[in-house]
Amino acid sequence: MLSGLALLLLVCVHMRVQGKPRSQGLGCDEYLGSGKVMDRCGVCGGENTTCRLVSGVYKHSLTKIGYHKIVEIPEGATKINVTEMVKSRNYL
Repeated sequence: MLSGLALLLLVCVHMRVQGKPRSQGLGCDEYLGSGKVMDRCGVCGGENTTCRLVSGVYKHSLTKIGYHKIVEIPEGATKINVTEMVKSRNYL
């Protein structure tokens, strides 16, 4: 693992390409000049093929006071949107 200063020095390294200075960027794989970027699914160098959309509407009435497990959010989930459709006395 590189220290912050060493990483900064690597990012500032310049190469000469066809006689012109060209700066190299750090890819999401932490390799200088790899060109890899995160896809929309959050996979470094991925092809946007591993995303899985999970959606639904909870329609059951909660009569007991206390905490209720409505849904379990999977590990690694991103772009989470939980919306209260109708005003209630419950907390999200």
